Amino acid sequence: MGCSRNTVKRYLRDAEATRAVTLEEFRMLAEGVSDVIIRQDLDRRIEYVSPSVSALTGWAPADLVGRDIGAFWLAEDGGSAPASHSVALAGDPVRFRGRVQCRDGSSRWVEVIGKAILDEAGEPRSGITVTRDIDAQVRAEQALGASEVRFRTAMDEAPQGMAILDEGGRFVDVNPALCRLLARDALEL
Repeated sequence: MGCSRNTVKRYLRDAEATRAVTLEEFRMLAEGVSDVIIRQDLDRRIEYVSPSVSALTGWAPADLVGRDIGAFWLAEDGGSAPASHSVALAGDPVRFRGRVQCRDGSSRWVEVIGKAILDEAGEPRSGITVTRDIDAQVRAEQALGASEVRFRTAMDEAPQGMAILDEGGRFVDVNPALCRLLARDALEL
């Protein structure tokens, strides 16, 4: 039993309308999120980047399309990007942190989550990543780490005995001066 020419035309028209709605929904989604969505080819050339890249880096999407994505990683952080690209092409999801170069010369910490897009035969045809701004979080972690180093140095080098106690009055941490003063080992205290 065959389909009439009108049935085929109606089917094609409906399919095209559905595709147009799906593309519009994807465009609205990609343009409405603050995370940056990037699609790249197998050679790491950017094929698509969402408009949110402008708020994150100052680059316009048109400035990036066609360029190697590796060009935007700071040299000291860029080692994760190529390695992750290879992992993603092998079929495994990737996740890493690094700093991207902004248009004004500054850099921002980002977290990247990516995966290969496979063709019908299961072979990679491109990659897609979601890049999230974590600059404030990383800088806070770095400040906390530096503060902990300063505290530890001050505690260890203080000439007077010092201790940190828990709610029950038990020692949580003691410095060497207190150990010498009480003639006890830190583990004993």
